Amino acid sequence: MQQLNFVVNPAASRTGRRSQRTGLADRLVAAALAVNRAAIVHQPTTVDASRLILASIAAEGADRVAVVGGDGAVHVAANVLRTTDTALAVIPFGTGNDAATALGISMSLDRAVAGAIGPIGRIDLINIGGTTWAVTIATAGFSVDVNERAEALRWPGGSWAYTIATVLEIPKRVIRPMTITTDGIAVHHDATFVAIANTHSFGGGMRIAPDAKPDDGLLDVVVVGGTPRRDLIRLLPAARKGKHVSDPRVSVTRGREIRLESRETTVLRADGEVIAPLPLDLTVDRAALQVVGPNRAH
Repeated sequence: MQQLNFVVNPAASRTGRRSQRTGLADRLVAAALAVNRAAIVHQPTTVDASRLILASIAAEGADRVAVVGGDGAVHVAANVLRTTDTALAVIPFGTGNDAATALGISMSLDRAVAGAIGPIGRIDLINIGGTTWAVTIATAGFSVDVNERAEALRWPGGSWAYTIATVLEIPKRVIRPMTITTDGIAVHHDATFVAIANTHSFGGGMRIAPDAKPDDGLLDVVVVGGTPRRDLIRLLPAARKGKHVSDPRVSVTRGREIRLESRETTVLRADGEVIAPLPLDLTVDRAALQVVGPNRAH
């Protein structure tokens, strides 16, 4: 029987799905057996340990490894695996599971495990400053404030954490002067927030870049301009469905090389993780990561 390695995100126990973590290893083993695979479940206690385990699995020549967690776990795995011949499979088990959604992966553990033995293809990554790679979306501004608040909430878990954090942060929202240079063309914005998107959603399902695709060789640049708080309250629900892009205060462009600058201290997050303050250069890294997912063979 072929083996399938699972690496469980150490932070999964701190999400709203903590109660579901009880017996998680047994559930993974059972789901793997159902598709004729012998599960090896790794449960590291730190992110550094996760990196070492992922690197070891790749060095042993495994054609794939399944990461159990949310977008942060996917971020860690992508940065380890992108230079290897080992493909990344995702078992959604986090606060935000936007990478899994973009890959067409089921939120059901059993179905996700079954999908982890599926076809292997390649997706683009966002290269940030030549040192970090992201799978989904890089953001700055209001969205970063929401992410920080969501992480601090003890309850609820899942996408509801982002919804409540958004409501709490709207009264505090700050408009930042930013310069965004896309393929050499600079535009100045008074921005509520900006998203550089490889995939369509972030924040537990907000379709901020509804037309973004992780295999088209382009990054979608979405800017929400200086929006009054009352209008932001109306705009954000539309963004959850991807309907905001027709609003005149929202601009969408595409490019391969993006530079973000701001006169104010502004932090960039990607895949929900803190990266660095601006200025930063972001470029599309074409077909940089092998992934497992529906219809990904090419």
